[in-house]
Amino acid sequence: MKSLRVSAYLPRCEATEPAGNEGSSENGDPGREPYIVARNQLLAHAAAACETLQGLLPGSSKREDRDCVLVSNSFLPWDADSEEDEAAVRRALDFMLGWFMEPLIKGVYPQTMRDNVDEDRLPSLKDPDCPYEVKGSYDFIGINYYTAQYVLNSPKPPGEKPSYKTDQQLQTTCKYWSY
Repeated sequence: MKSLRVSAYLPRCEATEPAGNEGSSENGDPGREPYIVARNQLLAHAAAACETLQGLLPGSSKREDRDCVLVSNSFLPWDADSEEDEAAVRRALDFMLGWFMEPLIKGVYPQTMRDNVDEDRLPSLKDPDCPYEVKGSYDFIGINYYTAQYVLNSPKPPGEKPSYKTDQQLQTTCKYWSY
């Protein structure tokens, strides 16, 4: 089978700030870098799905092959009677699936993320140097999920350094039963 190499000029879409800022450890900055990476993935998807690029691919029509497949877990509350654990389930879904789904559909991050992540750590989906819109950059969205996890509400301890994990204010775990 012959491989096809397609090259096209695409405007450069970059993170608005470099990773590894003040307060970073040698392992990076877990309070900023996951959000920068996800934003860049969304912008890259939008660029790849752009109609201009689709027109450059041999055999493609203007609006085909703009599919996107997301991965998520299913979540259940640790305590089915706990309103806090039910809210944690919604946060877990927003921080795993909604993080990518809502920008594709609505053009914004989920409200839960906007509430729990400081504005200076959650990068904008709008970039003046990147002409592609994330919102609507798909024709089909698939969702793969392979497992379920239990979710327990877990408020961030005071003074804890922000990270993707602490921003969620939850713990995921498995319940084990003995037979």
